[in-house]
Amino acid sequence: MDRSSPKVRLIRRPRPNLPRSRTAAAVVACCAVALACGAWGNFNQTSYSPPGRPAVAQPAATKPQVYLQGDSLMVGIIDALPALLPANQLVISARIGRTVGEGIEALRAYARKPGLPQVVVLQLGLNNDPAQPSVFTAMIAQAMAVTGSSRCVIWVNLYHRTTKLVGKRRVSANIFTQTNSLMARAAARYKRLSIVDWASAAERHPEWTSYDGVHPGPIGLASFAQMIAGAVKNCEHPPTPASNPTGGISPPQQHQDTPSSTGGTTAPSA
Repeated sequence: MDRSSPKVRLIRRPRPNLPRSRTAAAVVACCAVALACGAWGNFNQTSYSPPGRPAVAQPAATKPQVYLQGDSLMVGIIDALPALLPANQLVISARIGRTVGEGIEALRAYARKPGLPQVVVLQLGLNNDPAQPSVFTAMIAQAMAVTGSSRCVIWVNLYHRTTKLVGKRRVSANIFTQTNSLMARAAARYKRLSIVDWASAAERHPEWTSYDGVHPGPIGLASFAQMIAGAVKNCEHPPTPASNPTGGISPPQQHQDTPSSTGGTTAPSA
């Protein structure tokens, strides 16, 4: 036994006196949610908090270079990101149902101690009201103030496909179109802010999202993780102005079309 390894203390809490049938049902339900949201994985450099509990970002063993924060979509790619980016340089804070306001509070806490790394990735907004996009502009300003003047900030734009009645036919639409437009304007204002255009990619590939129109299925998760990893690498090696004519808005990576697979069974909240 390696005596140099840290000891882990397990704290046992009194188990409620539930009938065995109810206990088994609760275990099955928890397992289903965890598997659906990708909550189980390698947490050496990550932190995950279930709904109702505070999300705490834990520092990696070596000094992290990239801080990633988000809701259930970030939870879904916790295992994929270390295969695309140096695992010992990542710190991930993800919580199902996290709002932008909650995310900024977590960002402030991490900025105070141990301090933000050079690259900050934010995947937030799906749990906010799309009918109030102006609120999002103020939230972006707060996030940019917290990150300081020298860090590269990446924000993933929003996609929630739903159907609405236009005349006598139903059409599919992204309910966060206005919010994404405001996000694009913010990227033009803050030159160190770039946008991962997940909305356009998901619109082109409806098979990437699951039945709820929000959460990516297996193929979508892989593409989602690749787009974020590409944006991080772009921060580390920024292109010249001539090669980036979008004014700070990162164009979506091109992905080869693959067979359709939704495969997601996640809850509607992100």
